[in-house]
Amino acid sequence: MKFLLKHLRLSAFALTLSLGLPASAADFTALGEQAIFQVTLTSLSGDLKIGDFEEFEIAIVDSSGAPVAGATVVFSGGMPGHGHGFPTAPTVSEIGGGLYKLEGVKFSMGGAWEINLTISADSKTDTASVQIEM
Repeated sequence: MKFLLKHLRLSAFALTLSLGLPASAADFTALGEQAIFQVTLTSLSGDLKIGDFEEFEIAIVDSSGAPVAGATVVFSGGMPGHGHGFPTAPTVSEIGGGLYKLEGVKFSMGGAWEINLTISADSKTDTASVQIEM
């Protein structure tokens, strides 16, 4: 009976992914490659869905935990395993107080996605990469 229940749960999870139903939304946090900045992405729509346009709030802090205002943030990314980028051209704009808004992200299929944010502030540059499984 336990085997059957486990198998049914796994089958339901696989069906959810294949139908493009909402992936569980959470905060996604990553430290920059050089540990200069840390980013936290929070979905503004709640659950992430394949095929929908998504927006994120980005919180950027420095190595002491202080908010980073006035940064230039450049978006890149895609599906490294498939060798392609996003099907859209997402943009990042500053909200204030170390918060930024990422708009126009579209996950076009299930799988492993990567969001790369290159942050430049106070004559320092660092890139943080967030992994998202859809």
